[in-house]
Amino acid sequence: MKNKYNEDMSNKKLIIISVIIGVLLIADGIRTAKTPQMKGSSKIEQSEKSAVLTSDTKKSEERRIADNRDFPEIKYNYAINNKRIKCINNSNIFERYKCEVTASYAWEKEIKKSLYMLKSRMSSENYDKLAENQKLWNEYEENTEKLVYAFVISKDGNYNQQIGYNFLANVKRQRNELLRTVYNFYSNMEEGGNIKEVSKYISNEAAESENTKINKYLTYLQARASKEEFQLAAKNQEIWEQLLESDKEIVHNFIQGGIVSELSVEEEVNKIYKDRAVLLRNIYNQYYKNTVVKRK
Repeated sequence: MKNKYNEDMSNKKLIIISVIIGVLLIADGIRTAKTPQMKGSSKIEQSEKSAVLTSDTKKSEERRIADNRDFPEIKYNYAINNKRIKCINNSNIFERYKCEVTASYAWEKEIKKSLYMLKSRMSSENYDKLAENQKLWNEYEENTEKLVYAFVISKDGNYNQQIGYNFLANVKRQRNELLRTVYNFYSNMEEGGNIKEVSKYISNEAAESENTKINKYLTYLQARASKEEFQLAAKNQEIWEQLLESDKEIVHNFIQGGIVSELSVEEEVNKIYKDRAVLLRNIYNQYYKNTVVKRK
């Protein structure tokens, strides 16, 4: 009897242990099955939260741009001239003109950039005025290239090539400077703001003085150049005078009111005269040197 009792107790213990082990295994299986689902759920929730944050950030950025009337300032690109100087220093005398050509292309890109930025800021009506002005400048630039080639680049000597292409690069640099200044002043004020009449600031001694120099250098060129050569200079001057009137209008219309702007208008118009006088002076001086050397 005692052995049977002991045997029954052992069987009961085994059954209880088996049941406990079974329960533990089932519980572990359920926990294991649930764990991936919970992790997956966590990733989905994180993804949803991230999407909401991204959407909110984009909306916030769009609102910021819509509310912000200011446009980025276009800064002077010093890198172009720095690369030009480095190129000249590292090139032989026969290759240096290429450094000027490269700089010229770089300034062309800056002009396109300024025009693009102005287009993004201006009304279509105002930009149409600027586009007409740019067409005049393109004609002037092409004609100036013919003039510089005839008077400088076509002459003997590698230095004539280098200095001639430098003159052309400067014409493009000066154009970009005007567009850059117009953009920076135009973008600092709300479009359609108070535009003051500033024509009275233009007729001043500085502009008249530079205009006198222009006429002087043209007279010098006429006295020294052949008839065919001077016809190029006369045509170039005619195109420049048309461009000058258009440039004045652009400066008047898009550098807006206030004392600082008025003074800037005066300065920019004076620069147009001065840049022209300097170009003619440089062309004449280089042409004069070439003709003197040739006669000797």
